[in-house]
Amino acid sequence: MGISIRLDGRLSVCAKYVRRGAVLADIGTDHAYLPAVLAAEGRIARAIAADIGEGPCENAEKTIKSAGLGDMITVIRTDGLRGVERYSPTDIVIAGMGGETIMSILSAADWLDSHDIRLILQPMTRQADLWRYLCENGYEITATDLAEGDSSAPAGKIYEIVVCSPGGGKRELSDIDAALRLYRCAAPARLQRLFAARTLSYLDESASGLAKGKNTDPERLRRLDFIRQGVREKLESL
Repeated sequence: MGISIRLDGRLSVCAKYVRRGAVLADIGTDHAYLPAVLAAEGRIARAIAADIGEGPCENAEKTIKSAGLGDMITVIRTDGLRGVERYSPTDIVIAGMGGETIMSILSAADWLDSHDIRLILQPMTRQADLWRYLCENGYEITATDLAEGDSSAPAGKIYEIVVCSPGGGKRELSDIDAALRLYRCAAPARLQRLFAARTLSYLDESASGLAKGKNTDPERLRRLDFIRQGVREKLESL
């Protein structure tokens, strides 16, 4: 079955981590483009397109009806992952939300306890905080990726994707990994270098501003210098 929907860069990267034959839950689905494309390509068994808003759910229903995929995709109006466990999803995509919102959604879903479930997360903000949450709450990060923004995104925008599973055990997250977030990254080296360079530039600006402050904390500045050195070394190795 073919449909005339084209996924943008960030959703295309999310899509490649959805496993073949998966039961997909697309949380914050909006127009249900992601499940519609994967269902039309025969890559998933079935899907749940979930959103908290009435308008997005109506948009999703229109997409699904237009594509003739009503027998494969179910639209539900719900808050985050509430009630989604009834559909036994194997792969869950939460894309285009702030990191704080994603953390809130995950923390409210106490049924997320199986290592067989794959989470594909694409936070728009507070990425480092989300990583810390995942590590502190026993999620195993299995892959990361990057996507360049399309023409509708701010110039030079790079989106982060993190793939993980619950039940992996808690682990410490180093300050360098929290800052750079390129662990097991599958993005092209060019994009990784660009991302690392921007991270280093941001850290340099932060260090400069901190050093100029009237009440500079020497320990905080030393810690920041350590992180900058680690990011610099990673950049040089890419």
